Amino acid sequence: MKLITAIICSEKLSDVKEALFKVGFTGMSLAKVAGHGGEHEVLEH
Repeated sequence: MKLITAIICSEKLSDVKEALFKVGFTGMSLAKVAGHGGEHEVLEH
């Protein structure tokens, strides 16, 4: 048994699920997460 942990955009969820099921994965657990990346605000003068 293997554990795969992935954080993906919600827009790509259906593509990821389809690809995983095609290669034999039969189940998964999903959780919504929210966060803020490490982007720095860019100010132009």
